[in-house]
Amino acid sequence: MTRQEPYISEMADLGLVAPKPLIDEKAPVSPALLSFSGRLSTTRFAFWMVLLSCALPSLLLFLNLEVLARFPDLLYGVLGFDLLAFAAIAITWLSLVARRVRDINLSPWFTLLVFFPALGNLFYLALLFLPSSSTADRFGPSNPKATLSFILATWACWIILPLLVTWAFVYYEGLINLVLSQYGLAPELG
Repeated sequence: MTRQEPYISEMADLGLVAPKPLIDEKAPVSPALLSFSGRLSTTRFAFWMVLLSCALPSLLLFLNLEVLARFPDLLYGVLGFDLLAFAAIAITWLSLVARRVRDINLSPWFTLLVFFPALGNLFYLALLFLPSSSTADRFGPSNPKATLSFILATWACWIILPLLVTWAFVYYEGLINLVLSQYGLAPELG
């Protein structure tokens, strides 16, 4: 059943074209971010990994520094919040790795390789560069091709975000030392 747009007949009488709906109801729905089912293309995996590996932890760190600089008594509250935030990031990260593993037509059990330090890092790099399976397989249909703008945005994130984080660490150096000195952990200079 299609949705009836109001004023369609009035628009037709005036010779106007009805606007296209913002959401295509026939388009396939991509799995939710926390879903462990489905597949995830290389480019989308790279995009989410830079956000989960660089942007969110850095944002959390700078938020912690701001809070602890103003309210040093909230240390345990900040640590509790960080624990919950990193647990959410880890679950999201594992769901993305599991979907990417399915996309290259491997068993989801290969996701467990990321827990082994040296082997996990190599496997993680392989996931970033192995091409997606171009045909439908036991894990679902193939992913749509990423647009050039999405690919460029993804790689721009991989270049720009680490530079911004590095700049922020330099910029926040005084704040970092202030927070560390409040807990007696400031480095001795000289």
